Amino acid sequence: MVGAEHWRLFNHFHPLYANYVSLGGTWNHNLRLKFEQWKAFKANVSDDEIAVWVKENVFPAYTDLSHRYFFQIQGFKSFDVHDQMILLRLAQSQSRILAAALAWFNSDSQTFTDFLPWRELKPGQVDLFQELLTDYAKNVQNRNLDPVESALFNIVVVIATDYPGLVKPDIIENYRTQFLATFRAYTTAKYGTPNKRMEKLFHLVPQLRRLGHLHYAMTQDPNIGITSNSA
Repeated sequence: MVGAEHWRLFNHFHPLYANYVSLGGTWNHNLRLKFEQWKAFKANVSDDEIAVWVKENVFPAYTDLSHRYFFQIQGFKSFDVHDQMILLRLAQSQSRILAAALAWFNSDSQTFTDFLPWRELKPGQVDLFQELLTDYAKNVQNRNLDPVESALFNIVVVIATDYPGLVKPDIIENYRTQFLATFRAYTTAKYGTPNKRMEKLFHLVPQLRRLGHLHYAMTQDPNIGITSNSA
C-alpha cells in the first residue's frame, strides 16, 4: 500500500524531473546552434578559443539549469548554504549525465542528441569521456527505468551525503531517507516484494560518480578526456 506522503512526493518529483529533462534538451539544442553560429563567423578556430567559449557559454548555462532544478527539490532550501553550493557544484554533473543517459541517448545510433556537441575531434583523436558516457548510457537504458523511477533515481543521486566538504550532512540525510522510502514504496508497488530493483539501480552509482567527477574536471579544462589513438 502506497501512503499519501509517497504519492505526494511522486506528484512532486515526476513533473519536476520531466521539466528538467525537457528544458535541458531545449538548452542543449540552443547551445549547439549558438556554437555552430559562433564557429561560422570565425576561421580556423583553435582549441583554446573553443575552451574559452565553452567556459563562458556552456557551463554557466548548465549551472543555471541545475540551480533551477535543485532549488525546487523538497528540502533543498533548508540545507546549509555551504552544503547547497557543494551539491550544486558536485552533483549537477552526475544529475545531468543520468538525464543524458536516459533521455538524450539514442541507442540505435549510439549518439547523444545535442549533448557535448563542442567535443570536436581531430583525425587520430579519441574522446574517452564520450566512450565512457556511451557505455554508461547503454547500461542505464538496459535497466528500463520508467518515468517515475527516472525522477526518483535522479533525486537521490543529487540528495546524497557522500560529497566531500558537507558541513551539515545530517539534514541532507533526513530528506534522503524520506526519498529512499518513497523510492522503495514505488518499486514495491510495481514489482512486488521482495525485489532487488533499487539495489540493481544503485549498482550504477559508482560509475556515475566517476563520470561526474570527470565531467566536473571538464568544467576546468574542456579538453580533458580527449587523447590520441596511440595513447
